[in-house]
Amino acid sequence: MIARGQSLDRVATVVGRLPPPSQGVFLTACFSAGCATCRTTAFNSSSEKEPVVAGSAFNTSADSLRLGDFSHEEVLALLGQHTEETGQAFLPDAVNHVWEQTRGQPWLVNALCRQACFQSGSVGDRRRPITKTDIREAQEQLILKRVTHLDQPIVRLREKRVQQVIEPLLSGDPCPATALKNFDRREDLEYARDLGLISPDDPPRIANPIYAEVVPRELTITAQSELPQPTWYVDTQKGLQMTKLLTGFQDLFRQHSGHWLGRLDYEEAGPQLLLQALLQRALNTRGRIEREAGRGRGRTDLLA
Repeated sequence: MIARGQSLDRVATVVGRLPPPSQGVFLTACFSAGCATCRTTAFNSSSEKEPVVAGSAFNTSADSLRLGDFSHEEVLALLGQHTEETGQAFLPDAVNHVWEQTRGQPWLVNALCRQACFQSGSVGDRRRPITKTDIREAQEQLILKRVTHLDQPIVRLREKRVQQVIEPLLSGDPCPATALKNFDRREDLEYARDLGLISPDDPPRIANPIYAEVVPRELTITAQSELPQPTWYVDTQKGLQMTKLLTGFQDLFRQHSGHWLGRLDYEEAGPQLLLQALLQRALNTRGRIEREAGRGRGRTDLLA
């Protein structure tokens, strides 16, 4: 399996140095799997030391395929296999929550359910069904653990071609139809889709709620640790005083926006990201934030 980095480059170099078929056995087919596709990977020409884009006249690529997402029925069938083998059922609202949070992304479905069924301390009795609360707790644990599959697409966020696609979604700005006619923009869109970061269909949007949670956290991880820990937002019943918190954010933004925005890679989406960082800092582990990009409405919807 070719995951990332220079591995695909090395394999392509080895294949290129194989003798022609007339001189003996020759490799007739090669399959690679990972985050990168041959059409978006450039190999260095050994003679001219310049990149040669895969899929060019000097490279042969039959096809590039993406493992499709599960449907709701397939997710239900997969969880049913766990019930058949262990006797532990998933309550209907738990099944729906798995689907809603993953949108059928195969690795996320398996990782989320594995965390809930086999790695969470509260789920040891197979006679007890898996609840929606179990799935929510498992999701938070996956995000905090920064498991490999979540890390692989997320580390690409700071690539310019990915930023050009993701930043308008985070800021709520529409992706102009004319921009999609531009070759580079169209290629960037397909690249982000190949990584699984955005939906496979139009209009472009963050692929699933788990990625919608992980992306802002990753982009503001430094800000979360450096922003002041607010204590004045809690009322006597330990509830969240949202009006007070938002007023405090406005004061903070007026005084220090230049400093904070200049440190963010996604500066155009900076106000939305900074607010989410403050909310994340305020809630810490005592609550959760559900996010939905504005999809052209000029805003991001948040539920704390």
